[in-house]
Amino acid sequence: MTKYFRERTATFLNLAKEQGISGPAIISFSLLHVANYELGIDSIRMFRNSPKADRDHLIAPELWIDSLETVNVDDVVRPLLDTLWQGFGIERCLDFDATTGAYKPRPS
Repeated sequence: MTKYFRERTATFLNLAKEQGISGPAIISFSLLHVANYELGIDSIRMFRNSPKADRDHLIAPELWIDSLETVNVDDVVRPLLDTLWQGFGIERCLDFDATTGAYKPRPS
């Protein structure tokens, strides 16, 4: 899930720059119809005790981007994914370093 949202967001930001779209923007992520779906965190928990979504639709609050020209993709993606992961009962997205916030994908 992290890789998908991160790559799509990077693609959007790059396309905006290429098309000369500038200025502020609002972005959000959502997962629809996910009630009782499990979040595969790692291979150990994949088949037992995987966290489940706590509602049918997980919709992160909108995030304000001050400038499409200068925004860092991880500064956008991390807080939105933290919110989605919290819908599965996990404190934060584990694919970002807890201390630095840098993207640090876990091995599959």
